[in-house]
Amino acid sequence: MKKFIVLFGLILTIYSTNCFAQIQTDDNGTFVVSDSQYAVGEKISIEVYKPGKKFSDLQASPEAFQDSLLYWEQTEANENGNFYIEIILDNEEAESGIYTAYIYPESSKAITPEKFLYTNPETAKIYVEQIKTAYHENRIADIEDIIKNHPYELWIDDVAKEYCPYIASVVTSYMQDTDPNLSEAKMVFRIAGGMAKLKNNRLSGSVLDESIQFSLDTSPIREFLGKDYVTEAIGRAMTSRLTGVSFGNISEFESKLTEAFVLSVVADPNGLANTKEVMKAFAEEIGTGATGSDARYNYVSNKSFESYAELKATFDGYRDNNGGGGTSSSSGMSGTGSSNSGWGGTYVTEDKATHNENISAQPIPQNIFDDIGNVPWAIEAIVNLAEQKIINGRSENRFEPNENITREEFIKIAVGAFIPDEEAAEISFSDVSRNDWSYEYIAKAYGFGVIVGYDDGRFGKNDFISRQDMATVLFRLAEKLGYTFDNGSEGIVFDDDGIISDYAKDAVYSLKAIGVINGIDEYNFAPITNATRAEAANMIYSLTQQL
Repeated sequence: MKKFIVLFGLILTIYSTNCFAQIQTDDNGTFVVSDSQYAVGEKISIEVYKPGKKFSDLQASPEAFQDSLLYWEQTEANENGNFYIEIILDNEEAESGIYTAYIYPESSKAITPEKFLYTNPETAKIYVEQIKTAYHENRIADIEDIIKNHPYELWIDDVAKEYCPYIASVVTSYMQDTDPNLSEAKMVFRIAGGMAKLKNNRLSGSVLDESIQFSLDTSPIREFLGKDYVTEAIGRAMTSRLTGVSFGNISEFESKLTEAFVLSVVADPNGLANTKEVMKAFAEEIGTGATGSDARYNYVSNKSFESYAELKATFDGYRDNNGGGGTSSSSGMSGTGSSNSGWGGTYVTEDKATHNENISAQPIPQNIFDDIGNVPWAIEAIVNLAEQKIINGRSENRFEPNENITREEFIKIAVGAFIPDEEAAEISFSDVSRNDWSYEYIAKAYGFGVIVGYDDGRFGKNDFISRQDMATVLFRLAEKLGYTFDNGSEGIVFDDDGIISDYAKDAVYSLKAIGVINGIDEYNFAPITNATRAEAANMIYSLTQQL
């Protein structure tokens, strides 16, 4: 058996077969096997079997051993717990088919089989040319036969090959406008196979996991794939939107893939800025244009839409404070007026009693934070709470007012502002331990009766807190501290009252009645939108002025 080259290093492009080892193949007969779950220095054995062969085939005879086993190697995990092995074959001996790699970690008797497809470009070229000839001679039925008889030679794996008629229809549709070269044919067959899996609910991971399958490196969404907010949850949401749909051609699929990405981010953006970034990037596709107030983006953020058209209708239908669709900046609360630098300038404060643009200018205190000038409506709150050591910045001079705030971060500020001397109670939230910096604050809030956890036993400490949950906690704090709300739930309701949860309505309207909250504008509260650090500071400080 030939001895192959073994290299150690960083993983580049990865083709994931499941949640364990990772397999990468290329057109030059190179296989890469890698993983990252081992102890430093742990020995790992790797066996790679030829297509159609398995472990039991080794025992038949010495000849069977040579015919079955493609490669064997033992290596060690590096200082990061990773291993990386590159197997280089000559194209003449790199057979198209499904290969199987077995991983034997020293620390476990478990054997992890990993199957992966390799397509030899030399054989692929033969069958691509046959398909092109059949198409030009109008022998459409022959195209399906070629695909059915030679799936591995055409980048089609074991799952996708069950749907050869559909794949043939997608390929034929593509060839109506393009005479594909080998590289284009590879892309077409891979995407068609992925479309078949989605149509029949057979995709093993998410569309983002299968970046090679769907050629995401050439997709309009490629520049976003490394963003922190493009999480596994976004990939799952995209997959859910695309599963069960029969796309007529690749162009239609790629458009819907992009739409699924945009709508999934809007529904779960992890921050208003991310909704804005994605919607502005795809404004032409959505039909909204690249401008709009923060309040408009905030209004659609964290909402689920079925289509661009539905997103556009809601975005366009939103009423800004000025009654139209202007492009002025909004705080995400109800502040008005212009924004300044936040360092040595002036800031504006909102007249909560009249909710208008009656503002006054005051100097910004020095040596606090240099990034709060763009939230003038919250500067007083942030500065006062910081001076009282109730809130901290993200760094020495940075508060990051527009970042979302987690449940544990909000509870820390609320406890510090209202019940710093409360005794900590015993808590049993599954995601909160005594070693957590937030344990004492969560225990105090729980003992005071203002928080509860999720049904699954978690507190959700790292989850972002919504605006309605923030209001609910502060309402409970005020009541526990003896504040009496008079007819808090009466009066004008928000336009989005229908999406305010029942448990939060008394809190929202009671705090609205005393001027602690005013919504994101005159009409809407945006209850399920994640709160920002500036909003949290402003709401907490406003309540301290009432108690």
